[in-house]
Amino acid sequence: MKASTLAVLVLPVAGLTAYSVRAQSLTTDPEKPPEVGARAEGQRDAALEAKAEAQQARARASRAEAEARRWREEARRNLYILQMIRAQQAWQEGWAERVQELLDGQRPTAGQEDFRGFEWYYLWRVCRSDRLTFKGHRAQVYGLAYSPDGRYLASASALSGEPGQVKVWDAGASALSGEPGQVSAQVPRPPG
Repeated sequence: MKASTLAVLVLPVAGLTAYSVRAQSLTTDPEKPPEVGARAEGQRDAALEAKAEAQQARARASRAEAEARRWREEARRNLYILQMIRAQQAWQEGWAERVQELLDGQRPTAGQEDFRGFEWYYLWRVCRSDRLTFKGHRAQVYGLAYSPDGRYLASASALSGEPGQVKVWDAGASALSGEPGQVSAQVPRPPG
């Protein structure tokens, strides 16, 4: 083999060997003091420990947030039950406007669980139904009767110790259809 060919083959191999020896000496530099390496390892360990603590803190915060969300939902569910009881009581007492307020307060907003059940929809339906409201008696009404053709409704009321009163209403207009009359006979009252 010629010397020039040998030089072409040997020189790159020798250069590669010298480069690798220099790289190895940089990583294990005998001139670097040992306390610098120990300090760097201590800092790395402290950083890893801080990172682990931060991850644990995030996990605790996430669990606490989930717990708070669960408590809020439970409080909303309890409030719903209470408001439905109040709405039923308001309906029984004839306060349709209050029933509607209580029902409207239980409509879920975006992202909230919908607790509305049969009771909500039932009360909503009865508040919205076309019902006739006749106002005009001073006392509780004890009797109602429709005329045979369904055009008129007679209502009877009485105060304790006073004669009863009968009013005849135009059922389609919810208005009185004449002057109220006095009843000389006793209006029967339900027992109790």
